[in-house]
Amino acid sequence: MLKKTDIIIIGMGPVGAYLAALCGQIGLSVCVLEKEAAVYDKPRAIVLDFEVLRLLNYLSIAEDILKTSVPALDYDFLNKDFEILSSRQQPQGVSPTGYHFANLFYQPDMEVAVRKKVSELSNIEVTLNCEAESFSQSDEGVSVTLRTADGVETIEGKYLVGCDGAHSMARTQLGIELEDLNFSEPWMVVDTYIPAGQDTISKNAQQLCDPDRPTTCVPSGLNRRRWEFMLKPHEKHEDVTQIPFIKELIRSWIDPEKVEIVRNAVYQFNGKIANQWRDNRVLLVGDAAHQMPPFMGQGLCAGIRDAANLAWKLGAVIKGTSPESLLDTLQIERRPHVRAVTQGAITMGEIVCLTDPVKVAERDRKMIESRKSGKPFELPVVPKIEHGILSDPSAGHVLPEGFLDINGEHVRVDDITGMVPLLIIKDVNNLTPSDWEAIELLQAQSPNLRLCHLEGDNAASLKLLDPYKYLHMMMENVEALLSKPDRIIFGSGSLPLLAEKWRSYNTGIDLEDLREAG
Repeated sequence: MLKKTDIIIIGMGPVGAYLAALCGQIGLSVCVLEKEAAVYDKPRAIVLDFEVLRLLNYLSIAEDILKTSVPALDYDFLNKDFEILSSRQQPQGVSPTGYHFANLFYQPDMEVAVRKKVSELSNIEVTLNCEAESFSQSDEGVSVTLRTADGVETIEGKYLVGCDGAHSMARTQLGIELEDLNFSEPWMVVDTYIPAGQDTISKNAQQLCDPDRPTTCVPSGLNRRRWEFMLKPHEKHEDVTQIPFIKELIRSWIDPEKVEIVRNAVYQFNGKIANQWRDNRVLLVGDAAHQMPPFMGQGLCAGIRDAANLAWKLGAVIKGTSPESLLDTLQIERRPHVRAVTQGAITMGEIVCLTDPVKVAERDRKMIESRKSGKPFELPVVPKIEHGILSDPSAGHVLPEGFLDINGEHVRVDDITGMVPLLIIKDVNNLTPSDWEAIELLQAQSPNLRLCHLEGDNAASLKLLDPYKYLHMMMENVEALLSKPDRIIFGSGSLPLLAEKWRSYNTGIDLEDLREAG
């Protein structure tokens, strides 16, 4: 029998599984196709920042992930003699979302938690051990041909999302080319388990800027540590992956007999981004749309942001509250951001990967001078979103998390509202009749929008607690703030303005203006 669904997802890695769960939670039917039989039991990504951990908690899994995670501390750059050249200080205190600013985690645990959530949703069907071979599309939908142990099957859906990795079949069949950002270096990744009390290495992330062998050493979860070693031109894959060779590389850091090597793999660290993320009924996210070197720890984070950006838009289009043109904003908003982060990771990689003695000496001199002067050596940071937003200062930033008082306990507002737009009013008692009319227009455009406030009292609005004062600081001079469901701030200002611009954004009226504004 021919299967039909709203969304077909190719690939059930962390991004594909997360997208499936989000789409399932908002009521869409989903078919997920995965070539492997189970979660890959070795770590790959190791960093979840404060924004992405909050997005993952739409599935109520953040606490499960944190059980085997550790907070990221400072980021030290060392010379070949293990002396500190420079150090990036991790921000102090609690982040705007209430989590640590960066968290070092064990990916298999995270994937198991996401898949458990998928399994609890009856509107998601998962097919493992299958190969999506091809697809065709029309203005009405997409048809995917897949091969299983039982033979060839066909699935029809309204949209297809390629979450199928760097060698994406979906991207390849569409003939979409990748922009190459001209960074390509061979590295070996070594993941280890070190029993409690045996790891005497600094808990900071460390970048050994040794021209003979640039190396990364970083905690990668509870009792876990990762090394990344840049390979030399003459070294062969089959030689460097031998356990005795790896143990000798680790010996400079710790007695290798205290370490259990759980995984080693050779990668070509690249920076590439698909030129096109949507072709009619087919969309690309995650590694199918972009690959970046790991020096900022943002590869998986970028994919989770993609999925959160896309899921609610698929819901709005399929449920008829927005036209298909809203799906174009995936690329408009996400591609420039991904490109900026990828370029930042490349910049850090170029600092680390130097092997020319003259350039190394100059780099070390600049870093040491900067440290001694008290002015930190400038390193890239994750920027705010620049596209698909208004032009006020808060637009494009991550919305700080608000809390609700429920029976004397502080509960995250996202835990109560789910993935919906949030309209936050500074003082609900100051709203005028025209403000209430604007709120009605916003709710007409987005029926699931939730109204919240910081001050005053109104039964139609959720009163937010702001224990870390991020919301109060952000709203000091504005009366209202509107967040997209992926918790990127759309804009702030007067309610009539927000209502007008939100309708334009969701209906595509000002799509070209938004592109230019970005």
